[in-house]
Amino acid sequence: MVWWSEHRPHKWYDCHVELEQGGNKLLDESTFTVYYSHYGRQKHVQLPLSSVTCVQHVTCPGQRKNKPTFALITAERTTKRKPLRVAANSYEEMEDWISAIAMRCRDLQGLCRAPSNQAVWSTTVHGDIFYHEPLPVVDTMPCNQMYWHQIGGHLLITETCPAGVVWGIGHDNTVWIYTGGYGGGPFKGIVSSTRGIHKQTDHKELAMYQTQRWNPIHGFTDRGLIRHMFHRNEDTSSLQDNSQQVQLPSPHWQWVDEWSVDYTLEGGTDKEGWQYANDFPGWYHKDKKWKDYVRRRRLVRKCKTTILGPWLELPPLSLLDVSLQVDAKEQGDDPIALWAIASNGDVVTREGVTRSCPAGTNWLHVPSDQPFQSISVGGNYRVWGIAKDGSAYLRNSVNTSNVAGDCWFHVPPPHVSLRQVSVGMAAVYAVDTNNGLWYRKDITLTFPEGTRWIHVCNNVYKVSVGPKDQVWILAEKVGGSRQVVCKRKGITSNKPTGVSWDLGIGGGWTHICVRGCTRSCDDNAELEDESLSSSQKSLSDEPRSSLQTSLSDVPPSSLQKSLSEITSSVGSNTSSNQSPSSRDFGNI
Repeated sequence: MVWWSEHRPHKWYDCHVELEQGGNKLLDESTFTVYYSHYGRQKHVQLPLSSVTCVQHVTCPGQRKNKPTFALITAERTTKRKPLRVAANSYEEMEDWISAIAMRCRDLQGLCRAPSNQAVWSTTVHGDIFYHEPLPVVDTMPCNQMYWHQIGGHLLITETCPAGVVWGIGHDNTVWIYTGGYGGGPFKGIVSSTRGIHKQTDHKELAMYQTQRWNPIHGFTDRGLIRHMFHRNEDTSSLQDNSQQVQLPSPHWQWVDEWSVDYTLEGGTDKEGWQYANDFPGWYHKDKKWKDYVRRRRLVRKCKTTILGPWLELPPLSLLDVSLQVDAKEQGDDPIALWAIASNGDVVTREGVTRSCPAGTNWLHVPSDQPFQSISVGGNYRVWGIAKDGSAYLRNSVNTSNVAGDCWFHVPPPHVSLRQVSVGMAAVYAVDTNNGLWYRKDITLTFPEGTRWIHVCNNVYKVSVGPKDQVWILAEKVGGSRQVVCKRKGITSNKPTGVSWDLGIGGGWTHICVRGCTRSCDDNAELEDESLSSSQKSLSDEPRSSLQTSLSDVPPSSLQKSLSEITSSVGSNTSSNQSPSSRDFGNI
Protein backbone atom coordinates (compact mmCIF):
# COMPACT_ATOMS: atom_id res chain seq x y z
CA MET A 1 0.00 0.00 0.00
CA VAL A 2 1.04 3.62 -0.45
CA TRP A 3 0.25 6.82 1.45
CA TRP A 4 -0.15 10.29 -0.08
CA SER A 5 1.78 12.96 1.80
CA GLU A 6 -0.31 16.10 2.31
CA HIS A 7 2.89 18.02 3.08
CA ARG A 8 5.53 19.06 0.59
CA PRO A 9 6.87 17.34 -1.32
CA HIS A 10 3.47 15.87 -2.27
CA LYS A 11 4.15 12.30 -3.33
CA TRP A 12 3.35 8.69 -2.62
CA TYR A 13 5.24 6.81 0.12
CA ASP A 14 5.33 3.03 0.46
CA CYS A 15 3.68 2.15 3.74
CA HIS A 16 1.91 -0.43 5.79
CA VAL A 17 -1.21 0.31 7.80
CA GLU A 18 -2.65 -0.95 11.04
CA LEU A 19 -6.22 -0.90 12.34
CA GLU A 20 -6.30 -1.34 16.09
CA GLN A 21 -9.78 -2.07 17.40
CA GLY A 22 -10.46 -1.78 21.10
CA GLY A 23 -12.90 -4.09 22.85
CA ASN A 24 -16.43 -3.16 23.87
CA LYS A 25 -15.12 -1.16 26.83
CA LEU A 26 -12.24 0.34 24.86
CA LEU A 27 -13.97 1.54 21.69
CA ASP A 28 -12.54 5.04 22.06
CA GLU A 29 -9.01 3.61 21.87
CA SER A 30 -9.48 2.28 18.32
CA THR A 31 -6.92 3.82 15.95
CA PHE A 32 -5.81 3.78 12.30
CA THR A 33 -2.05 4.13 11.79
CA VAL A 34 0.06 4.58 8.65
CA TYR A 35 3.74 3.62 8.98
CA TYR A 36 6.19 4.91 6.35
CA SER A 37 9.88 5.70 5.85
CA HIS A 38 11.14 9.24 5.14
CA TYR A 39 14.85 9.58 4.29
CA GLY A 40 15.58 6.41 6.21
CA ARG A 41 13.66 7.45 9.31
CA GLN A 42 10.59 5.51 10.40
CA LYS A 43 7.54 7.74 10.85
CA HIS A 44 3.83 7.27 11.29
CA VAL A 45 0.51 9.09 11.05
CA GLN A 46 -2.20 8.01 13.49
CA LEU A 47 -5.89 8.87 13.72
CA PRO A 48 -8.23 7.87 16.56
CA LEU A 49 -11.33 6.41 14.94
CA SER A 50 -13.49 8.44 17.31
CA SER A 51 -12.38 11.56 15.39
CA VAL A 52 -13.16 10.14 11.91
CA THR A 53 -16.18 11.76 10.26
CA CYS A 54 -16.13 9.77 7.00
CA VAL A 55 -14.25 7.01 5.19
CA GLN A 56 -14.80 6.95 1.44
CA HIS A 57 -13.48 5.98 -1.97
CA VAL A 58 -11.75 9.01 -3.54
CA THR A 59 -9.95 9.88 -6.76
CA CYS A 60 -6.28 9.04 -6.63
CA PRO A 61 -4.02 12.13 -6.76
CA GLY A 62 -0.68 12.39 -8.51
CA GLN A 63 0.41 10.10 -11.34
CA ARG A 64 -1.36 6.97 -10.11
CA LYS A 65 -4.82 7.88 -11.31
CA ASN A 66 -6.10 4.31 -11.40
CA LYS A 67 -4.95 3.24 -7.94
CA PRO A 68 -7.93 2.29 -5.72
CA THR A 69 -7.72 5.01 -3.06
CA PHE A 70 -9.70 5.61 0.11
CA ALA A 71 -9.61 8.56 2.51
CA LEU A 72 -10.17 9.05 6.22
CA ILE A 73 -11.61 12.46 7.07
CA THR A 74 -11.75 14.25 10.42
CA ALA A 75 -13.12 17.64 11.49
CA GLU A 76 -9.63 19.14 11.51
CA ARG A 77 -8.74 17.66 8.12
CA THR A 78 -12.06 18.90 6.72
CA THR A 79 -11.18 22.45 7.70
CA LYS A 80 -7.71 22.14 6.17
CA ARG A 81 -9.02 20.20 3.11
CA LYS A 82 -6.34 17.54 3.70
CA PRO A 83 -7.87 14.04 4.04
CA LEU A 84 -5.65 11.09 4.93
CA ARG A 85 -5.39 9.18 1.62
CA VAL A 86 -4.15 5.61 1.23
CA ALA A 87 -4.03 3.59 -2.01
CA ALA A 88 -4.59 -0.16 -1.82
CA ASN A 89 -3.22 -2.83 -4.14
CA SER A 90 -6.68 -3.80 -5.44
CA TYR A 91 -10.29 -2.66 -5.28
CA GLU A 92 -11.19 -5.69 -3.17
CA GLU A 93 -8.56 -4.71 -0.61
CA MET A 94 -9.77 -1.11 -0.62
CA GLU A 95 -13.37 -2.16 -0.02
CA ASP A 96 -12.31 -4.43 2.85
CA TRP A 97 -10.55 -1.53 4.54
CA ILE A 98 -13.52 0.81 3.98
CA SER A 99 -15.91 -1.76 5.43
CA ALA A 100 -13.79 -2.51 8.51
CA ILE A 101 -13.09 1.13 9.35
CA ALA A 102 -16.62 2.39 8.63
CA MET A 103 -18.29 -0.29 10.76
CA ARG A 104 -16.03 0.47 13.70
CA CYS A 105 -16.71 4.21 13.29
CA ARG A 106 -20.44 3.53 13.17
CA ASP A 107 -20.23 1.67 16.49
CA LEU A 108 -18.28 4.55 17.99
CA GLN A 109 -20.99 6.97 16.83
CA GLY A 110 -23.71 4.77 18.34
CA LEU A 111 -25.70 4.64 15.09
CA CYS A 112 -28.39 2.15 14.18
CA ARG A 113 -27.68 -0.12 11.24
CA ALA A 114 -30.23 1.53 8.91
CA PRO A 115 -30.73 5.29 8.43
CA SER A 116 -33.65 6.97 10.19
CA ASN A 117 -36.45 8.95 8.55
CA GLN A 118 -34.66 12.22 9.39
CA ALA A 119 -31.32 11.29 7.81
CA VAL A 120 -29.54 13.67 5.43
CA TRP A 121 -28.68 11.81 2.18
CA SER A 122 -25.92 12.48 -0.31
CA THR A 123 -24.05 10.90 -3.22
CA THR A 124 -20.52 11.25 -4.58
CA VAL A 125 -18.94 11.40 -8.02
CA HIS A 126 -18.21 7.67 -7.73
CA GLY A 127 -21.92 6.92 -7.24
CA ASP A 128 -21.42 6.03 -3.56
CA ILE A 129 -24.33 6.80 -1.21
CA PHE A 130 -23.88 8.36 2.23
CA TYR A 131 -26.18 9.50 5.01
CA HIS A 132 -25.82 11.60 8.15
CA GLU A 133 -27.93 11.08 11.27
CA PRO A 134 -28.96 14.48 12.73
CA LEU A 135 -28.86 13.44 16.37
CA PRO A 136 -30.19 15.01 18.47
CA VAL A 137 -30.57 18.27 16.50
CA VAL A 138 -28.79 18.85 13.22
CA ASP A 139 -28.23 22.59 13.81
CA THR A 140 -26.30 22.14 17.06
CA MET A 141 -23.39 20.28 15.46
CA PRO A 142 -20.76 22.08 13.35
CA CYS A 143 -20.89 20.90 9.76
CA ASN A 144 -17.28 19.69 9.74
CA GLN A 145 -17.98 17.37 12.71
CA MET A 146 -20.91 15.55 11.11
CA TYR A 147 -20.37 11.83 10.62
CA TRP A 148 -21.27 10.38 7.19
CA HIS A 149 -21.84 6.64 6.82
CA GLN A 150 -21.92 4.78 3.52
CA ILE A 151 -24.73 2.50 2.39
CA GLY A 152 -24.63 0.07 -0.53
CA GLY A 153 -25.77 1.00 -4.01
CA HIS A 154 -24.80 3.20 -6.95
CA LEU A 155 -26.89 6.33 -7.63
CA LEU A 156 -26.69 9.82 -9.05
CA ILE A 157 -29.24 11.46 -6.70
CA THR A 158 -31.33 10.48 -3.67
CA GLU A 159 -34.46 12.29 -2.47
CA THR A 160 -36.37 11.74 0.77
CA CYS A 161 -39.12 13.21 2.98
CA PRO A 162 -40.02 13.20 6.71
CA ALA A 163 -42.06 10.00 6.27
CA GLY A 164 -38.86 8.09 5.46
CA VAL A 165 -39.68 7.31 1.82
CA VAL A 166 -36.48 7.50 -0.23
CA TRP A 167 -36.23 7.49 -4.03
CA GLY A 168 -33.03 7.38 -6.03
CA ILE A 169 -32.10 7.94 -9.68
CA GLY A 170 -29.15 6.23 -11.32
CA HIS A 171 -26.74 7.66 -13.87
CA ASP A 172 -28.85 5.96 -16.56
CA ASN A 173 -32.06 7.65 -15.21
CA THR A 174 -33.39 4.39 -13.76
CA VAL A 175 -35.59 4.81 -10.67
CA TRP A 176 -34.76 2.95 -7.43
CA ILE A 177 -36.75 2.73 -4.17
CA TYR A 178 -35.05 2.33 -0.80
CA THR A 179 -36.11 -0.92 0.90
CA GLY A 180 -35.13 -0.04 4.47
CA GLY A 181 -32.18 -2.43 4.56
CA TYR A 182 -28.52 -1.72 5.19
CA GLY A 183 -25.23 -2.96 3.82
CA GLY A 184 -24.44 -4.00 0.28
CA GLY A 185 -21.63 -2.48 -1.76
CA PRO A 186 -18.38 -2.81 0.22
CA PHE A 187 -20.31 -4.11 3.26
CA LYS A 188 -20.60 -7.86 3.00
CA GLY A 189 -21.38 -10.81 5.25
CA ILE A 190 -22.59 -10.14 8.77
CA VAL A 191 -22.33 -6.34 8.39
CA SER A 192 -25.09 -6.42 5.75
CA SER A 193 -28.78 -7.16 6.21
CA THR A 194 -30.19 -10.25 4.54
CA ARG A 195 -33.57 -8.69 3.76
CA GLY A 196 -34.08 -5.85 1.33
CA ILE A 197 -30.73 -6.31 -0.43
CA HIS A 198 -31.07 -6.61 -4.21
CA LYS A 199 -28.85 -6.61 -7.25
CA GLN A 200 -28.59 -3.11 -8.68
CA THR A 201 -27.28 -2.09 -12.10
CA ASP A 202 -26.26 1.30 -13.41
CA HIS A 203 -24.97 2.59 -16.73
CA LYS A 204 -23.00 5.68 -17.57
CA GLU A 205 -21.23 7.16 -20.53
CA LEU A 206 -17.51 7.81 -20.75
CA ALA A 207 -16.37 10.40 -23.24
CA MET A 208 -13.17 11.71 -24.75
CA TYR A 209 -12.23 14.22 -27.44
CA GLN A 210 -10.14 13.30 -30.45
CA THR A 211 -8.18 16.36 -31.55
CA GLN A 212 -6.20 17.17 -34.69
CA ARG A 213 -4.17 20.08 -36.06
CA TRP A 214 -3.70 21.14 -39.71
CA ASN A 215 -0.28 21.02 -41.35
CA PRO A 216 0.42 21.58 -45.07
CA ILE A 217 1.93 18.10 -45.62
CA HIS A 218 -0.51 15.74 -43.91
CA GLY A 219 -3.60 17.93 -43.60
CA PHE A 220 -5.46 17.39 -40.32
CA THR A 221 -3.41 15.00 -38.18
CA ASP A 222 -2.67 14.24 -34.55
CA ARG A 223 1.08 14.26 -35.20
CA GLY A 224 2.88 16.70 -32.95
CA LEU A 225 -0.03 17.13 -30.54
CA ILE A 226 1.09 17.01 -26.93
CA ARG A 227 -0.89 15.17 -24.31
CA HIS A 228 -2.61 18.16 -22.68
CA MET A 229 -4.49 18.81 -25.91
CA PHE A 230 -6.50 15.66 -25.30
CA HIS A 231 -9.49 16.45 -23.15
CA ARG A 232 -10.13 14.38 -20.08
CA ASN A 233 -13.26 12.25 -20.07
CA GLU A 234 -16.28 13.22 -18.00
CA ASP A 235 -15.71 10.42 -15.52
CA THR A 236 -13.04 9.95 -12.88
CA SER A 237 -11.14 7.26 -14.76
CA SER A 238 -7.90 7.98 -16.56
CA LEU A 239 -7.80 8.98 -20.20
CA GLN A 240 -4.85 8.21 -22.43
CA ASP A 241 -4.18 9.54 -25.92
CA ASN A 242 -5.44 6.28 -27.46
CA SER A 243 -9.12 5.51 -26.92
CA GLN A 244 -8.26 1.82 -26.65
CA GLN A 245 -6.34 2.62 -23.47
CA VAL A 246 -9.20 4.37 -21.68
CA GLN A 247 -9.74 2.40 -18.49
CA LEU A 248 -12.99 1.65 -16.72
CA PRO A 249 -13.68 3.31 -13.35
CA SER A 250 -13.17 0.02 -11.46
CA PRO A 251 -13.29 -3.77 -11.97
CA HIS A 252 -17.02 -3.60 -11.15
CA TRP A 253 -17.62 -1.97 -14.55
CA GLN A 254 -17.79 -3.60 -17.99
CA TRP A 255 -18.11 -2.12 -21.47
CA VAL A 256 -21.48 -2.65 -23.12
CA ASP A 257 -20.75 -1.17 -26.58
CA GLU A 258 -17.95 0.27 -28.71
CA TRP A 259 -16.72 3.84 -29.15
CA SER A 260 -19.03 5.97 -31.30
CA VAL A 261 -19.07 9.56 -32.53
CA ASP A 262 -21.31 12.05 -30.73
CA TYR A 263 -23.13 14.30 -33.23
CA THR A 264 -25.13 16.23 -30.60
CA LEU A 265 -22.48 18.78 -29.57
CA GLU A 266 -23.49 22.39 -29.11
CA GLY A 267 -22.69 24.32 -32.27
CA GLY A 268 -23.24 21.28 -34.48
CA THR A 269 -20.80 18.96 -36.25
CA ASP A 270 -19.98 18.00 -39.82
CA LYS A 271 -20.99 14.61 -41.22
CA GLU A 272 -18.00 12.94 -39.54
CA GLY A 273 -18.62 14.56 -36.14
CA TRP A 274 -15.83 17.17 -36.33
CA GLN A 275 -15.96 20.71 -34.95
CA TYR A 276 -13.47 23.37 -36.07
CA ALA A 277 -11.73 26.31 -34.40
CA ASN A 278 -8.78 28.64 -34.88
CA ASP A 279 -6.79 27.07 -32.02
CA PHE A 280 -7.10 25.14 -28.75
CA PRO A 281 -9.16 26.12 -26.85
CA GLY A 282 -11.57 28.06 -29.01
CA TRP A 283 -15.12 28.60 -30.20
CA TYR A 284 -16.05 25.46 -32.09
CA HIS A 285 -18.39 25.32 -35.09
CA LYS A 286 -19.36 22.68 -37.63
CA ASP A 287 -18.16 24.29 -40.88
CA LYS A 288 -14.44 24.66 -41.60
CA LYS A 289 -13.30 28.21 -42.31
CA TRP A 290 -10.03 29.29 -43.91
CA LYS A 291 -8.60 30.41 -40.54
CA ASP A 292 -9.44 27.14 -38.77
CA TYR A 293 -6.31 25.13 -37.97
CA VAL A 294 -7.62 22.67 -35.36
CA ARG A 295 -10.59 20.37 -35.00
CA ARG A 296 -12.08 17.96 -32.48
CA ARG A 297 -14.78 15.34 -32.20
CA ARG A 298 -16.33 13.67 -29.19
CA LEU A 299 -16.27 9.89 -28.78
CA VAL A 300 -18.58 8.16 -26.29
CA ARG A 301 -18.85 4.65 -24.92
CA LYS A 302 -21.23 3.14 -22.38
CA CYS A 303 -20.29 0.92 -19.48
CA LYS A 304 -22.28 -0.96 -16.83
CA THR A 305 -21.83 -1.86 -13.18
CA THR A 306 -23.60 -4.42 -11.01
CA ILE A 307 -23.65 -4.02 -7.25
CA LEU A 308 -25.69 -5.11 -4.23
CA GLY A 309 -27.66 -2.60 -2.20
CA PRO A 310 -30.96 -1.93 -0.36
CA TRP A 311 -32.66 -0.66 -3.52
CA LEU A 312 -35.49 -2.03 -5.64
CA GLU A 313 -35.95 -0.97 -9.28
CA LEU A 314 -39.15 0.78 -10.37
CA PRO A 315 -39.56 0.34 -14.15
CA PRO A 316 -40.27 1.46 -16.78
CA LEU A 317 -40.22 5.29 -16.63
CA SER A 318 -36.78 6.99 -16.64
CA LEU A 319 -36.41 10.21 -14.64
CA LEU A 320 -34.18 13.28 -14.62
CA ASP A 321 -35.37 14.67 -11.27
CA VAL A 322 -37.73 13.72 -8.44
CA SER A 323 -39.12 15.45 -5.34
CA LEU A 324 -41.23 14.26 -2.41
CA GLN A 325 -43.57 16.35 -0.28
CA VAL A 326 -41.42 18.21 2.24
CA ASP A 327 -44.17 18.33 4.90
CA ALA A 328 -45.23 14.68 4.65
CA LYS A 329 -46.42 13.28 7.99
CA GLU A 330 -43.80 11.33 9.93
CA GLN A 331 -46.39 8.88 11.28
CA GLY A 332 -49.44 7.25 9.77
CA ASP A 333 -49.98 6.17 6.20
CA ASP A 334 -51.27 9.32 4.49
CA PRO A 335 -50.62 9.88 0.77
CA ILE A 336 -47.32 11.59 -0.07
CA ALA A 337 -47.09 13.97 -3.01
CA LEU A 338 -44.32 12.95 -5.42
CA TRP A 339 -43.51 14.88 -8.59
CA ALA A 340 -40.82 14.09 -11.13
CA ILE A 341 -39.32 15.04 -14.49
CA ALA A 342 -39.23 12.26 -17.08
CA SER A 343 -36.11 11.82 -19.22
CA ASN A 344 -37.86 13.62 -22.10
CA GLY A 345 -38.67 16.66 -19.91
CA ASP A 346 -42.33 15.79 -19.24
CA VAL A 347 -43.72 16.54 -15.77
CA VAL A 348 -45.36 13.59 -13.99
CA THR A 349 -46.76 12.89 -10.53
CA ARG A 350 -46.91 9.52 -8.77
CA GLU A 351 -50.17 8.43 -7.16
CA GLY A 352 -50.50 6.06 -4.22
CA VAL A 353 -47.17 6.84 -2.54
CA THR A 354 -47.35 6.14 1.21
CA ARG A 355 -45.02 4.89 3.96
CA SER A 356 -46.32 1.36 3.47
CA CYS A 357 -46.21 1.64 -0.34
CA PRO A 358 -43.19 3.84 -1.15
CA ALA A 359 -43.26 2.85 -4.83
CA GLY A 360 -46.80 4.17 -5.36
CA THR A 361 -49.29 2.77 -7.87
CA ASN A 362 -49.33 4.71 -11.15
CA TRP A 363 -47.98 7.75 -13.02
CA LEU A 364 -50.12 10.74 -13.96
CA HIS A 365 -48.92 13.05 -16.72
CA VAL A 366 -49.05 16.79 -16.00
CA PRO A 367 -49.30 18.86 -19.21
CA SER A 368 -46.83 21.69 -19.80
CA ASP A 369 -45.94 23.95 -22.71
CA GLN A 370 -42.24 23.07 -22.68
CA PRO A 371 -39.89 20.48 -21.17
CA PHE A 372 -38.74 20.88 -17.56
CA GLN A 373 -35.38 20.19 -15.90
CA SER A 374 -36.05 20.54 -12.14
CA ILE A 375 -39.01 20.05 -9.79
CA SER A 376 -39.65 20.49 -6.04
CA VAL A 377 -42.69 19.91 -3.80
CA GLY A 378 -42.83 22.32 -0.86
CA GLY A 379 -45.18 22.74 2.06
CA ASN A 380 -48.93 22.94 1.49
CA TYR A 381 -48.53 21.21 -1.92
CA ARG A 382 -46.67 24.14 -3.48
CA VAL A 383 -44.99 22.65 -6.56
CA TRP A 384 -42.26 24.68 -8.27
CA GLY A 385 -40.43 23.72 -11.43
CA ILE A 386 -37.68 25.02 -13.72
CA ALA A 387 -38.21 24.75 -17.47
CA LYS A 388 -35.47 24.11 -20.00
CA ASP A 389 -35.46 27.81 -20.92
CA GLY A 390 -34.48 28.73 -17.34
CA SER A 391 -37.88 30.13 -16.27
CA ALA A 392 -39.60 29.19 -13.01
CA TYR A 393 -43.16 27.88 -12.83
CA LEU A 394 -45.62 27.37 -9.97
CA ARG A 395 -48.37 24.78 -10.24
CA ASN A 396 -51.78 26.09 -9.17
CA SER A 397 -54.44 24.34 -7.03
CA VAL A 398 -52.51 21.17 -6.09
CA ASN A 399 -54.16 19.35 -3.18
CA THR A 400 -55.18 15.87 -2.04
CA SER A 401 -58.33 15.88 -4.20
CA ASN A 402 -56.59 17.47 -7.22
CA VAL A 403 -53.13 15.86 -7.22
CA ALA A 404 -52.16 17.25 -10.65
CA GLY A 405 -53.35 20.82 -10.07
CA ASP A 406 -54.94 23.07 -12.70
CA CYS A 407 -52.35 25.19 -14.51
CA TRP A 408 -48.81 26.56 -14.45
CA PHE A 409 -48.06 30.13 -13.32
CA HIS A 410 -45.00 31.57 -15.06
CA VAL A 411 -42.49 33.19 -12.67
CA PRO A 412 -39.86 35.22 -14.55
CA PRO A 413 -36.28 34.34 -13.57
CA PRO A 414 -33.77 36.96 -12.45
CA HIS A 415 -31.39 38.39 -15.06
CA VAL A 416 -29.93 34.88 -15.59
CA SER A 417 -31.54 31.52 -16.39
CA LEU A 418 -32.29 29.14 -13.54
CA ARG A 419 -31.43 25.42 -13.55
CA GLN A 420 -32.48 23.98 -10.16
CA VAL A 421 -35.11 24.74 -7.50
CA SER A 422 -35.74 23.51 -3.96
CA VAL A 423 -38.80 24.42 -1.87
CA GLY A 424 -39.15 24.07 1.88
CA MET A 425 -42.13 24.69 4.11
CA ALA A 426 -42.11 28.40 3.29
CA ALA A 427 -38.84 29.17 1.50
CA VAL A 428 -38.05 28.87 -2.21
CA TYR A 429 -34.41 28.80 -3.38
CA ALA A 430 -33.05 28.38 -6.90
CA VAL A 431 -29.63 28.00 -8.55
CA ASP A 432 -28.87 29.75 -11.84
CA THR A 433 -26.68 28.65 -14.74
CA ASN A 434 -23.81 30.77 -13.37
CA ASN A 435 -23.97 28.93 -10.01
CA GLY A 436 -25.67 31.83 -8.23
CA LEU A 437 -28.12 31.14 -5.37
CA TRP A 438 -31.44 33.04 -5.29
CA TYR A 439 -34.21 33.40 -2.71
CA ARG A 440 -37.83 34.16 -3.62
CA LYS A 441 -39.18 37.01 -1.48
CA ASP A 442 -42.68 37.73 -0.12
CA ILE A 443 -44.23 34.28 -0.55
CA THR A 444 -47.55 34.02 1.30
CA LEU A 445 -50.59 31.75 1.20
CA THR A 446 -52.52 34.37 -0.76
CA PHE A 447 -49.54 35.27 -2.97
CA PRO A 448 -47.66 31.95 -3.36
CA GLU A 449 -45.52 33.12 -6.30
CA GLY A 450 -43.82 35.87 -4.27
CA THR A 451 -42.66 39.24 -5.60
CA ARG A 452 -38.97 39.10 -6.62
CA TRP A 453 -35.72 37.17 -6.54
CA ILE A 454 -32.98 38.11 -4.06
CA HIS A 455 -29.41 37.10 -4.80
CA VAL A 456 -27.86 35.25 -1.83
CA CYS A 457 -24.39 34.22 -3.01
CA ASN A 458 -22.35 32.70 -5.83
CA ASN A 459 -20.37 29.47 -6.19
CA VAL A 460 -23.33 27.12 -5.55
CA TYR A 461 -23.56 23.77 -7.34
CA LYS A 462 -26.80 22.49 -5.79
CA VAL A 463 -29.28 23.50 -3.06
CA SER A 464 -31.61 21.52 -0.79
CA VAL A 465 -34.24 23.12 1.49
CA GLY A 466 -35.64 21.12 4.39
CA PRO A 467 -39.02 20.93 6.16
CA LYS A 468 -37.87 23.56 8.69
CA ASP A 469 -36.60 25.75 5.84
CA GLN A 470 -33.02 24.69 6.54
CA VAL A 471 -30.80 25.54 3.58
CA TRP A 472 -27.95 23.21 2.61
CA ILE A 473 -25.84 23.50 -0.51
CA LEU A 474 -22.96 21.93 -2.34
CA ALA A 475 -20.48 24.75 -2.89
CA GLU A 476 -18.84 24.56 -6.31
CA LYS A 477 -15.32 25.13 -4.99
CA VAL A 478 -13.74 25.71 -1.58
CA GLY A 479 -9.98 25.95 -1.62
CA GLY A 480 -8.89 22.94 -3.63
CA SER A 481 -12.09 20.94 -3.08
CA ARG A 482 -15.16 20.86 -5.30
CA GLN A 483 -18.78 20.20 -4.31
CA VAL A 484 -18.39 20.92 -0.59
CA VAL A 485 -21.31 20.40 1.82
CA CYS A 486 -22.39 23.65 3.54
CA LYS A 487 -25.37 24.60 5.67
CA ARG A 488 -26.79 28.09 6.13
CA LYS A 489 -26.58 29.63 9.59
CA GLY A 490 -28.67 32.35 11.22
CA ILE A 491 -31.94 31.81 9.33
CA THR A 492 -34.73 33.61 11.22
CA SER A 493 -38.06 35.24 10.39
CA ASN A 494 -36.28 38.60 10.33
CA LYS A 495 -33.42 37.31 8.20
CA PRO A 496 -34.84 34.45 6.09
CA THR A 497 -31.68 34.22 3.97
CA GLY A 498 -29.40 33.67 6.96
CA VAL A 499 -26.04 35.26 7.73
CA SER A 500 -23.19 32.83 6.98
CA TRP A 501 -22.19 29.37 5.76
CA ASP A 502 -20.91 26.52 7.90
CA LEU A 503 -18.46 24.49 5.82
CA GLY A 504 -18.37 20.71 5.99
CA ILE A 505 -17.11 17.70 4.13
CA GLY A 506 -16.48 17.90 0.40
CA GLY A 507 -14.51 16.93 -2.62
CA GLY A 508 -16.48 15.13 -5.32
CA TRP A 509 -19.95 15.18 -3.72
CA THR A 510 -22.67 15.46 -6.35
CA HIS A 511 -25.99 15.59 -4.45
CA ILE A 512 -27.34 16.56 -1.05
CA CYS A 513 -30.86 16.11 0.35
CA VAL A 514 -31.98 17.48 3.73
CA ARG A 515 -35.71 17.27 2.94
CA GLY A 516 -36.44 14.59 5.53
CA CYS A 517 -34.70 16.32 8.42
CA THR A 518 -37.34 17.68 10.80
CA ARG A 519 -34.81 18.07 13.64
CA SER A 520 -33.92 21.73 13.65
CA CYS A 521 -33.60 24.43 16.28
CA ASP A 522 -33.46 27.42 13.94
CA ASP A 523 -36.16 30.06 14.34
CA ASN A 524 -37.10 29.77 10.70
CA ALA A 525 -39.66 31.80 8.80
CA GLU A 526 -43.28 30.70 9.01
CA LEU A 527 -45.68 31.09 6.09
CA GLU A 528 -48.34 33.58 7.06
CA ASP A 529 -51.36 34.91 5.20
CA GLU A 530 -49.98 38.44 5.08
CA SER A 531 -47.11 40.21 3.43
CA LEU A 532 -43.75 39.40 4.99
CA SER A 533 -41.91 42.17 3.23
CA SER A 534 -41.37 44.15 6.42
CA SER A 535 -39.85 41.20 8.27
CA GLN A 536 -38.00 39.86 5.26
CA LYS A 537 -35.85 42.92 4.66
CA SER A 538 -32.64 41.76 3.03
CA LEU A 539 -29.17 43.15 2.63
CA SER A 540 -29.86 43.02 -1.09
CA ASP A 541 -31.21 46.53 -0.64
CA GLU A 542 -27.71 47.60 0.39
CA PRO A 543 -24.89 48.30 -2.07
CA ARG A 544 -23.94 44.91 -3.50
CA SER A 545 -20.48 45.52 -4.90
CA SER A 546 -18.84 44.71 -1.55
CA LEU A 547 -21.16 41.81 -0.80
CA GLN A 548 -20.98 39.51 -3.82
CA THR A 549 -18.07 37.35 -2.73
CA SER A 550 -17.94 33.68 -3.64
CA LEU A 551 -16.14 30.88 -1.86
CA SER A 552 -13.65 30.60 -4.69
CA ASP A 553 -12.73 34.27 -4.31
CA VAL A 554 -11.96 34.06 -0.60
CA PRO A 555 -8.56 32.69 0.48
CA PRO A 556 -8.50 29.84 3.04
CA SER A 557 -7.07 32.20 5.66
CA SER A 558 -10.37 34.05 5.74
CA LEU A 559 -11.98 30.96 7.30
CA GLN A 560 -10.74 32.35 10.60
CA LYS A 561 -12.43 35.72 10.10
CA SER A 562 -15.42 36.50 12.26
CA LEU A 563 -18.74 37.44 10.75
CA SER A 564 -18.37 40.97 12.06
CA GLU A 565 -15.09 41.36 10.14
CA ILE A 566 -16.57 40.00 6.92
CA THR A 567 -19.69 42.14 6.98
CA SER A 568 -18.21 45.30 8.45
CA SER A 569 -18.35 46.97 5.03
CA VAL A 570 -22.15 46.85 5.14
CA GLY A 571 -22.51 47.91 8.76
CA SER A 572 -23.50 44.53 10.16
CA ASN A 573 -23.91 44.26 13.93
CA THR A 574 -23.71 40.47 13.94
CA SER A 575 -21.79 38.71 16.69
CA SER A 576 -18.24 37.64 15.88
CA ASN A 577 -18.48 34.32 17.75
CA GLN A 578 -18.17 32.11 14.67
CA SER A 579 -16.54 28.71 14.29
CA PRO A 580 -13.50 28.38 11.98
CA SER A 581 -15.57 26.26 9.60
CA SER A 582 -18.13 29.02 9.12
CA ARG A 583 -17.83 31.39 6.23
CA ASP A 584 -19.80 34.07 4.48
CA PHE A 585 -19.36 33.78 0.74
CA GLY A 586 -22.44 35.66 -0.45
CA ASN A 587 -24.14 39.00 -0.13
CA ILE A 588 -25.67 38.20 3.26
